[in-house]
Amino acid sequence: MQILITATEQTTTLDGIPCRLWHGVTEGGHPCDVFVLRVGSADVHAQEELVRALREMPPPREVPLGRIVP
Repeated sequence: MQILITATEQTTTLDGIPCRLWHGVTEGGHPCDVFVLRVGSADVHAQEELVRALREMPPPREVPLGRIVP
């Protein structure tokens, strides 16, 4: 399965762990939510790009999990 995901500025706590909410779309075109704890790469240049892109996003805002997942 593949999912195309896009980061949001929303964060929440899932099972006691803070994570960022990403919106996704499956190969079949179905929307889904993805809760990401960390994003990283073994490639130094890719890691630098990931960090830079996340820093350019608006500051995260905490959203209760119940407002994301019914």
